[in-house]
Amino acid sequence: MDFIDLVLLGGLVCFGLALIVMANRLRAAHALAKQFQHGHLDEQANQSLTNAIENLPHGIAIFDSQDRLSLCNGKHAAIFPLVHHLMVPGRSFEEILRSSAALGNYPLKGQQLEEYISERLANHRNPPGKPILQPLSDGRWVQINETKTVDNETLATWTDVTQLKLREQALAILTERDTSERDFLETAAEAITVGLGCRWAGVAQTLEGSRARVLAMWGDGAPGTCFEYELEGTPCANLTETQDFCYFPTQVTDQFPDDQILVDVGAASYIGHVIRDSSGRATGHIFALDDRPMDTPSWRRDLIELIARWVDMALKEQHARTTARDRTRRLNDIIEVGADWVWETGPDMRFSYFSDRLSEVLGLDAAQLLGKTREEILGGSADEPSWRDHLADLRARKPFRNLEYTLQAADGTQRHLRINGKPIYDDKGSFLGYRGTGTDLTAEVTARRENMRTLQFLEAVFENLPEGISLADADLNVVAFNRRFLEMLDFPPEEFEPGDPFEKFIRYNAERGEYGPGDADEQVRERVALAKRFEAHHFERPSTDGGTLEIRGNPVPSGGFVTTYTDITERVRSERALRESQASLENAQRIAQLGNWDWDIRGNSLTWSKQIYQIFGLPTDEFGATYEAFLDRVHPDDRAAVQVAVEVALAGEPYALDHR
Repeated sequence: MDFIDLVLLGGLVCFGLALIVMANRLRAAHALAKQFQHGHLDEQANQSLTNAIENLPHGIAIFDSQDRLSLCNGKHAAIFPLVHHLMVPGRSFEEILRSSAALGNYPLKGQQLEEYISERLANHRNPPGKPILQPLSDGRWVQINETKTVDNETLATWTDVTQLKLREQALAILTERDTSERDFLETAAEAITVGLGCRWAGVAQTLEGSRARVLAMWGDGAPGTCFEYELEGTPCANLTETQDFCYFPTQVTDQFPDDQILVDVGAASYIGHVIRDSSGRATGHIFALDDRPMDTPSWRRDLIELIARWVDMALKEQHARTTARDRTRRLNDIIEVGADWVWETGPDMRFSYFSDRLSEVLGLDAAQLLGKTREEILGGSADEPSWRDHLADLRARKPFRNLEYTLQAADGTQRHLRINGKPIYDDKGSFLGYRGTGTDLTAEVTARRENMRTLQFLEAVFENLPEGISLADADLNVVAFNRRFLEMLDFPPEEFEPGDPFEKFIRYNAERGEYGPGDADEQVRERVALAKRFEAHHFERPSTDGGTLEIRGNPVPSGGFVTTYTDITERVRSERALRESQASLENAQRIAQLGNWDWDIRGNSLTWSKQIYQIFGLPTDEFGATYEAFLDRVHPDDRAAVQVAVEVALAGEPYALDHR
């Protein structure tokens, strides 16, 4: 497991532990609030408990057995400042919920208002036994915990978990986004803006002469322009060889008036963290800016330090790959052999020469190696089978290439080396020894192993996703798929393997009747021709077990397409049940000659059920759907009474009225 895997695992563990700690605190708060509500404490204890409840970091409320509000603490006002006035003792939860929803407190994301209210009421009246994560329209996240008591009361708490959610989203961006060497830095900058909730972030490299170059920039939801700038007179100059972190929560432009970038964007706050190489030298930094003050520095520091380490790992991996490529070029430039150093032995196979680069690369004193054989330098390693074969080649005076082995360097680290050599003869054909070169492959081997670990991690994630996934190349060969793909489409694992043509999968479905009656060959031709368009597609289809699958396909830049398969059986059933329930309601209203209506006061729009139109004798396309249009339909003699009743209702009181 590499550093990236550990960070992801650590983030998820921390998030889970935070929720557990919250849950334990909330259970204690519930118990105390219950005692306070029923007067089971003396006056001093009541006062202490009141102070404790008011100072809890959670909004707390108790609803009685009739689901009417009994108690609510002040923290609820801090979490919901725009709707706390609705928390009036005696008011029902449904009234509070409807009023809050009508004020636009919850992002519905395509969901109908009544559908959201119905779902929320169901969870409130029959708590699911686990926290509910509720997004708010202002971008925050709230965790809701609700519990039923033995007296059928409901204990409810609200906890602002925005920081935890933002951290989770930042980690998701870093781990789920497919990034190239360049794009990874932009992805890291985006993760900073999401995780810290700020407008701008960047990754910068330290240059000579107190300058820095921004390698990646992200702002307002899109990549920004990279640039160079002088460090002097900027908050970034505070990131030095001895200081890893700096933070200016407010008025940063006033503190650095000569920083034109801060002035141009109107920055109010700044946070930054240094990036160091393996020797501890500062090589760059990451930073974030916002046009609002930043509070709570501790969690922000933890997150930006985490991303700084992540970027550092990526840059080191990039450097290792670049080093390996550079060494490969040098090898290609040398006619026979090429490497980091040159070596020679005499006819007795003892080293007689090393170039100066040996000491530079491995830190070894060449003088201490002269006069020794390779077996003496390696010790017991020379007894391995591969070395016995190599020694046999030396005795036979054979040339050799690309012999790889490990050697302990002067600093105690294990180095991976590659050597090449050829026998040398004088003009008379007498054997003089060997001459050859050596190359340090440590960076290349390390990068290769890191890449292998990363690949193994990605393969594990791919295989354990709950969705089925398949990837077809430009030639319509299915080059990759996971286990869930086979399970969800009921393909026998023993009959399919990566690399099989797309047509094979389609033909299997056609021959077992997946596409209905008809000629199987024609069905296959039609679907293969459609796939060759490489167009995005989205549809639903029944699964072999009677459920429903949602299928989404998207083309990929390199050619081909990736397709996901999601089991949406429960969602489809829920939608069907909702439609049937709506139809039953309309039928019941028609039989009982009843109707219902909903008035959006802020938007001044009315929504009538079909039966209301029948009662008023109006076609649905002839009603203006506003409060004024409704009053125009009321008999003039009853209009004043209707207006009075509406005013009573707006004051929070129920009303009943007969009118013409």
